[in-house]
Amino acid sequence: MARLRLITIFIVLHQIAAPVYAKTTAPTEPQVEQAQKLPLEPLTIITTQGQTLHFKVEIAANAEDQSKGLMHRQTLARDGGMLFLWPEERPVSMWMKNTYLSLDMLFINRRGEVVHIAPHTTPLSETIIDSQFPVSAVLELAAGTAADSGIAVGSRLLHPHFKAAP
Repeated sequence: MARLRLITIFIVLHQIAAPVYAKTTAPTEPQVEQAQKLPLEPLTIITTQGQTLHFKVEIAANAEDQSKGLMHRQTLARDGGMLFLWPEERPVSMWMKNTYLSLDMLFINRRGEVVHIAPHTTPLSETIIDSQFPVSAVLELAAGTAADSGIAVGSRLLHPHFKAAP
């Protein structure tokens, strides 16, 4: 009888405390996304077919922002993305750890030319995705955006980070 009383008390306390605990410790999804978002900048892509595409992208130009990237996001606008920038060209390795969205990763040289595309990356994967060439930027877009929009190797990005071809 005492054991039944203890179980009943535990259940009642759990039902009272659990909602309070959940409200005070777990941020809501919009709070998580809002906390991670960086300011948006316009970005234009000229496809190899001459089509002009316009995006609004977040800029990850420092190690802290780059380490978070698009982790924990549940949504990404079709005209949105994140542009990772480095001051010099170098080989780059990316992964999808804690990234719930499938992405297209566009690897871009210092002139703004797409030199490699990793389409439809696997969410939450820790498999390394290499740039295959030295790059100064990576653009992450929602999976399928590159193919659907005609973005291919040789497409060109217009943004102040990229230098004009010599």
